[in-house]
Amino acid sequence: MAPVDFKPFFTLVEDTQTGEHYHPHIQYIFADGDPDAVTLSIIESSQGHDHPDPDHRVILLDVDADGKTIQRAHCLNSSWHVLEAAVSQAPSWNEASPENATQGMMLKITGQGQQPLTSSLSASHEQAQDAVLQMEHIISGYKDGLARLQAALDAHSPMEDNAVEEPS
Repeated sequence: MAPVDFKPFFTLVEDTQTGEHYHPHIQYIFADGDPDAVTLSIIESSQGHDHPDPDHRVILLDVDADGKTIQRAHCLNSSWHVLEAAVSQAPSWNEASPENATQGMMLKITGQGQQPLTSSLSASHEQAQDAVLQMEHIISGYKDGLARLQAALDAHSPMEDNAVEEPS
């Protein structure tokens, strides 16, 4: 059941690879609600209507009791990964108004999809004419792939301070 003072989030999903932004359909299911509701929601969303959308994503969020902190975020679509999820003040066109103090909250989810390295490597081979350019394109594609993998790993690592203190 929703808390008495609960206000739905203005939600924005950003895909870092394409630069596209989405305002998704949201279904709220609370911890004390029916556990079968999550399963039913996932089944219904994966089946779609007449033609399932391959870009449809189910993202599960664990929101802290304060309603402003995202504990965990996970996408059930294996071809898209959540990198970050955070709640902040929703934007307002009239920031000077007194109502702005009670403005709703915005949930921003940032993620990225999988991009096959083979397609970017084969495109590089076709575009490059000599061996040096081909090697530079391959290295560039490899570095881009490593950066995407590192971003995904960083997003799922514990959010603790891993600083190492040097002995005196």
